[in-house]
Amino acid sequence: MKYTALFVIAIAISSTMAIKTSSGIELAMKSQLAALEKTGWGQVAVAFITLQNELGGPLDELAQAFKSLLSDINFKINTERQDYAEKLAEHKEIDREINSRIKKAEMDIGVATHKLDNFLYPKKEDLETAIANDHMLIDTTKHNMELATTERAANAVAYVANVQEHKDAIEAIGECLTLIEELMNPNPSLMQVTKAQNHLKKLVKHLKNQNLIKVLIELAQNFSDQNTVKKVLNLLREADQNLHDSLAQAHTDEELSIRMYEDFMTAGADTIAKAEHRIVVNTEDLTNTDAMIVETEAFRATRTIDLQISNADLEVETNRWDKETAIHEDLMAQLMDELSAVNDCINVFANFNPSGALAGTLNQ
Repeated sequence: MKYTALFVIAIAISSTMAIKTSSGIELAMKSQLAALEKTGWGQVAVAFITLQNELGGPLDELAQAFKSLLSDINFKINTERQDYAEKLAEHKEIDREINSRIKKAEMDIGVATHKLDNFLYPKKEDLETAIANDHMLIDTTKHNMELATTERAANAVAYVANVQEHKDAIEAIGECLTLIEELMNPNPSLMQVTKAQNHLKKLVKHLKNQNLIKVLIELAQNFSDQNTVKKVLNLLREADQNLHDSLAQAHTDEELSIRMYEDFMTAGADTIAKAEHRIVVNTEDLTNTDAMIVETEAFRATRTIDLQISNADLEVETNRWDKETAIHEDLMAQLMDELSAVNDCINVFANFNPSGALAGTLNQ
């Protein structure tokens, strides 16, 4: 404050006494004083030199004041440098902390994105596909089991009908065999022949072998011939055996068909049970996966906001530090200018010696 007041007073004095400057100052110093007046502190020095020269007073206090001013400026420079160094260290710590937050947020976002894109999303899709496939498998299996049950029922009905046909045919053949065997006696009666012919006609209705039916009908016209009767007997016995064999095969086929149906239904039920179990397991896994996706997406969104905040903080800190640096550089430039100006003033004091006493005072 005292140097500011000193500067203001000196400017006022300089403005009132500028007319008298050349009368008391040696011509050799005029050029130096003119150069000195280009700076604020130079103007102060010239004003006081002019004042002291006009009044003929001592310049000891003035010289000492400028030396003190020089020390004060150097102190301000050192203090500003120290303050700036401390602020720089603080800025670097803040910058490091913010960049650390940015790096951590970017890393978290990257990890979350990798987890979602390469694990959770594909797993969700795989589970949904597996569940859909198992539902389709269950529907297909149930449909096939329904078809098999319908077919089994139809086969059972056909089997029963086939068995009944065989039994009817076997019974009819048995009756025919009994009647025709009676014709083997010598001189069978007309009644016996007619009865045998009628039963034979009924029998052919139960037979499916068209060739056999044709032969039996032809032979039935000549039952009076014993050789014909023998042929008929042999054909009927053969047909009876074939029917018994066919009936046995029908029973075997039905048993096999039932076993195959039961095995198919058992396998179908097992397929459905396993598919339903997989659906339960995969559905639970899908629920957990969906929860992890929601959690990870929320975490990534939060860290994205954190990253934006950190980037904004970094921008604010960078701008603040740029302003702080600009203020520091302006102040240092101002102080260095003042330091140079004061040094110039002191050099002028050292060379200015109109009475021979001033130089000795300034060089102490």
